[in-house]
Amino acid sequence: MYCRKAKLRLPLKSILEEYKCGKARLLSMLEDSEDPIVKTVQPTIKTGRKWKVVEAVSQAKECLKIKESVRGVLSSFRERRPDRQRFRTCSPEKGENPSMFIVRLKTYLELWMKVAEAPQTYEVLRDLFVKEQFLDSSPAHLSTYLRESRLADLQETAERPSEARHYS
Repeated sequence: MYCRKAKLRLPLKSILEEYKCGKARLLSMLEDSEDPIVKTVQPTIKTGRKWKVVEAVSQAKECLKIKESVRGVLSSFRERRPDRQRFRTCSPEKGENPSMFIVRLKTYLELWMKVAEAPQTYEVLRDLFVKEQFLDSSPAHLSTYLRESRLADLQETAERPSEARHYS
């Protein structure tokens, strides 16, 4: 396929990539086949010594599973933030009297507390506010790290030297 005299010159690397993609497509097609005989037989696809199509496809599937799980964690994190954001940034709507606005604020706060799975006491509410303010004012990498680790007590985190080095 690679020829110096031909008008179309493909580098060897792209030909190799096409070869690998073709083998991976063949394996995926055989694995996803509706035919019961093909499903029961383990496909053997010859590729050479170093590169194994079964290993490459399984690695790609594992990477995809990891990406999907990370995407799920991030989406659940993003879903929890709106109640807090609404509580912090809401303002009275047009035609809304003060008592209606206060009821809406209380509802946002209760939803935020429910998502945080915290008992509704003054101390817990105070700690929740301080925790959120700390996370919002921290550097982005530290804030992300602490939110992902879902720590209940930030005081414990501040005392750990390995995690305290992130704060700078």
